[in-house]
Amino acid sequence: MRLATALDSRLLFKEEYVYYVTPEGKVKKYELKRTSYEETALFDNEPLAVAKVAKWASYHLKNWKVYHFHDTSDTALMKKDSEVNDNKELYSQAQNLAAFLYSIKDTPHYQKIVETIQRVAPFFQDFRLRPDKRDPNLIRLRWKHRASEIEFDANSLSDGTVRFICLVTLLLQPDLPSMIIIDEPELGLHPFALHLLGQLLKNASTKTQILISTQSVILINQFSYQDLIVVDQINNTTQFKRLNEEDVKAWLDDYQMGEMWDKNLIGGNPA
Repeated sequence: MRLATALDSRLLFKEEYVYYVTPEGKVKKYELKRTSYEETALFDNEPLAVAKVAKWASYHLKNWKVYHFHDTSDTALMKKDSEVNDNKELYSQAQNLAAFLYSIKDTPHYQKIVETIQRVAPFFQDFRLRPDKRDPNLIRLRWKHRASEIEFDANSLSDGTVRFICLVTLLLQPDLPSMIIIDEPELGLHPFALHLLGQLLKNASTKTQILISTQSVILINQFSYQDLIVVDQINNTTQFKRLNEEDVKAWLDDYQMGEMWDKNLIGGNPA
């Protein structure tokens, strides 16, 4: 697609094409005829080949999920009651976290989630997940401390621990989205949690596509230069650059990737 800027600064479709491969292995190009410049024209076109491409593309695009676990205040949705049966997928702000965990409680994935949380929060024993006695349609996130018989709710956890629980649940769930997009997952996490998060991200990336934005030296240290896209503002434009070996080979013996970025050796810093 080619996008153009409208007078009110919105982005509009200027041109849009579908490319697809025929059963014979030939690449076909089809220009989409549009009735609107504000939305994709994938669904306005009738040819069978285009319809098949549209259906495939639509399914995968709809399964791209953006997650944002920054709000851990007392009024955060993840800390409130949720519908027990609202558990088909983990929502973007983990507002159905308790219901989702409850739905996978008898699976190996749940046990792995609990064990991973315990590595960062040794005081954490397990979740206490059950419908509300007053209203069996509702459930709230509760957990048990190793040294107490008292059950606590999510307000008794630090912000970083709550975010880590959300991230672990997202990355260790049974069925991953076709793309996971996370904005600054490092927010409020302990350095040890960041090391563990890096491994979780790499493991999950063998099963699905993951895109994160980060400003954490520790988290970047968990990855290689092939994993990174450096973002700079040059001449009032945002430019994205993949690194190659020539960009980093002089520094690889002495620095990790996050340290290179911190020392402004690979870009991504204010000019």
